[in-house]
Amino acid sequence: LSPIFQRENCYFDFINKNKWVLNFLPNSSFRIQSYKIPFNKKKALINNFLINVFNILKLEKLARFFQWNYMKKDITIETIEDNFLAFHPINFEKRVNKFLNKK
Repeated sequence: LSPIFQRENCYFDFINKNKWVLNFLPNSSFRIQSYKIPFNKKKALINNFLINVFNILKLEKLARFFQWNYMKKDITIETIEDNFLAFHPINFEKRVNKFLNKK
C-alpha cells in the first residue's frame, strides 16, 4: 500500500496506531516512508486564492459585457474603456476644471 494523497498524515497515524498491520505487510514501512508526498497547506491556500481571483475577473468581464449591451442605446458622453465604465448622465468635467482654475 502506498498512499497517493493524505490529509494531515492520517495514513501514517493509522499505521502507527495499528502496528499489527506491518506483520501482514512486511515491506510497507519502507514503502510508506519512500512514497510520502507532503501536503503543503500554504501552497494549497495560495492556489485556491488565485483560482478565486481568476474566476472573479471572468465574472467581472461578463458583467461588464452585459452592462455595456444594456446601456449601449443610451450612451452619450459616458466614458467606456477596458478598465473603466462610467455611465453618468451629467459631465462635471467643465465645472471641475473651471473651479480648479479659479484657485
